[in-house]
Amino acid sequence: MHSVPDSTPVIVGVGQHCPRTFDPSLPCAPSDLVAEAARKALADSGQGEALRQAIDTVVFFKLFADMGFAPSPLGRSTKPPRSLTWRLGIDPPQVIYSGVGGNLPQKMVNDYAEAIARGETKTVLLAGGESLRITAEAVRAGIKLDWNEDPPGDMVDLGQGDDMVALDYEFPHGVGLPTWSYPLFENAIRGQKGRTVAQHQKVLGELWAGLNRIALANPLAAAPSAKTAAEMATPGPDNRLISFPYTKVMNANDRVDEAAAVILTSAGTARALGIDPSRWVFLRGCGDAKARMRTTDHIDFHSSPALALCAKKALAQAGIGIDQVDFFDIYSCFPAAVELGCDALGLREGDPRPLTVTGGLPFFGGPGNAYVLHSIAETVEWLRRGRGKYGLVTGNGGFMSKQSVGIYSTEPGTGPWQREDPAVYQAELDAVPSPRVELAPSGPARIETYTVICEKGVPARGVIIGRLLADDARFVANTPQDRPDILQWLMEGEPLNTEGSVVSDKGRNTFVPARFL
Repeated sequence: MHSVPDSTPVIVGVGQHCPRTFDPSLPCAPSDLVAEAARKALADSGQGEALRQAIDTVVFFKLFADMGFAPSPLGRSTKPPRSLTWRLGIDPPQVIYSGVGGNLPQKMVNDYAEAIARGETKTVLLAGGESLRITAEAVRAGIKLDWNEDPPGDMVDLGQGDDMVALDYEFPHGVGLPTWSYPLFENAIRGQKGRTVAQHQKVLGELWAGLNRIALANPLAAAPSAKTAAEMATPGPDNRLISFPYTKVMNANDRVDEAAAVILTSAGTARALGIDPSRWVFLRGCGDAKARMRTTDHIDFHSSPALALCAKKALAQAGIGIDQVDFFDIYSCFPAAVELGCDALGLREGDPRPLTVTGGLPFFGGPGNAYVLHSIAETVEWLRRGRGKYGLVTGNGGFMSKQSVGIYSTEPGTGPWQREDPAVYQAELDAVPSPRVELAPSGPARIETYTVICEKGVPARGVIIGRLLADDARFVANTPQDRPDILQWLMEGEPLNTEGSVVSDKGRNTFVPARFL
């Protein structure tokens, strides 16, 4: 490794902490779990104390409680990153509380790798996690815990952005939550693949069973399933429909207690600290790109040009083809994310290579914005154990809106580390216009994609993304209330591209298929 330039970014430590039992006598606030993962990452380097003192940047990934997505009945820290630095006994000059998005762990590895290569920072600790299952168990058992903290020190809060905010015409129609929006992608994918509903459900069950096989072999996985592929795809009392075609098991599981940490530094610093090169894992290639932030602004619902582009850039930087990648961790919040990921990467259906190293968000668990830290940590471990030469990780934020890719290897590249500026190729994506959205649609129209939102497993509301026949403008609408026959047809028939009529009344749009007029 002496030929590796000193400026080359390298991962030297990873740690995961995933308690499976709740012991109220042990520290179990989110910052406690994250601190334990960070300690494991420091120890993993083999030079923990020296590395701890070398950290000049800490990034803590935003907690659900600070996004308004989860309550905090046990209290919270006013500054989670500073709760972490206090527990580790460090006071680095840069302390960051991240923005929002499942892509961010990979994106920030990419960004800080570049900063290290440029000499702008030296050693970065990226860490995050959640304690949502512990929270629920403590409340249910009436156990009093006090997680309130107001640690000293400053931090930079990157805010939340607008990634998960639906437009005012989307949300009232049932578009804008992940459990509502991803099924819209899924049904469009089915149409693009030319499958019947039954054929597609079989494919989804087999896809999810593949993730579950990895989870069953991962002792850190929160919820590996005993279900067969057919059982995963079939609604039942313990696997109810959430939004068609997704059963409960096809949704990410965020009620977990999981934390992870990754430590990134330069080859020169790693040498100076005496970190054995056998611990080093290199970011050989990376890419970041954005699609449209809102569901109804996507170019289409059956492809991810943003992921395809940043994967292309990552592979080019690494100097390899997709056939040389030995395993993947494709972001798996819902089946659509995996299918779109496979298509964007050019993977054929039935490719035998693992699509996850953790078991995926439904079975391993999805600790909010921090999940991809587990993807990276597990990828590092697989590479160190010789399970392949190259591993590829994807991160996805919003509604297939923000994509990041990292390609990892224990073998360094040649020459100085350098990536293409994402702003340059982002312009290619931005140049493609979104379809025009009609807020008050009226007249003949067709179904572009659709879903049925269920309440406790019972079909409750039909959601239509459609196109006006007159000018191809896009719109969002619902099917009429109290029409279970239409909902049944949406789930059992072939609604895609079916024509009908849409009307608008006081901001609420209603679509009726022609056969029901």
